[in-house]
Amino acid sequence: MVQYIEQDGHEKAEEIDVLTEEEFNKEKLSYMEARTEAVKKYYDNLEKKYEHQILLDMSKMKTQGHRDILATRHTVIDELFNTVQCRITNLTLEENVCLYKKVLCKLIIQGLLKIMEPEVVIEVRQKDITISKKLLKQVQDYFHGKTGMTINLLLSENSFLPENSNGGVVLYTKSKSIRLDNTLETKLTLVRNIILPSVRKALFGENPNRKHLD
Repeated sequence: MVQYIEQDGHEKAEEIDVLTEEEFNKEKLSYMEARTEAVKKYYDNLEKKYEHQILLDMSKMKTQGHRDILATRHTVIDELFNTVQCRITNLTLEENVCLYKKVLCKLIIQGLLKIMEPEVVIEVRQKDITISKKLLKQVQDYFHGKTGMTINLLLSENSFLPENSNGGVVLYTKSKSIRLDNTLETKLTLVRNIILPSVRKALFGENPNRKHLD
């Protein structure tokens, strides 16, 4: 009887050991699968994070490169118009007085034809007063021949354009209700705005991304 009980006990213990080992192996396998999945997910997320960061960095580099190109183009265009500005400045120097006189005459006539008033005040640089006085009769005759109107031109001798400007003329009525800026700086700015798209195209070619012209 004792031997039977001992034998049964051993068998029960062996069954318990087998079941325990099976449960342990199941838990171990489940744990390993869970950890493997967690590690895989971690590295997948890490890879996606680095891929996203690479795309961001590439986008930033592309944007910065585009900005650098635009800045360089802007500098080139500025240098081009600065050269033109220097030539305009040279136009008003003493040795070019004859040429400047012709330009000033045309600027005054152009302004008068736009204003179309019988009495107009002309404002120039103080150093251009002498030249301008010599032009008044010529301008009046030309204006009368073009329009049939007799115009009274008044040369301002107490208000002048800045001496450091490039010259030209400002015209206005005595009441100052009409005023026209025909200085060389204003003309250059106007020309720049008009021809800028053509200058860009000539220097850098067509922009494939531009849908509308300026």
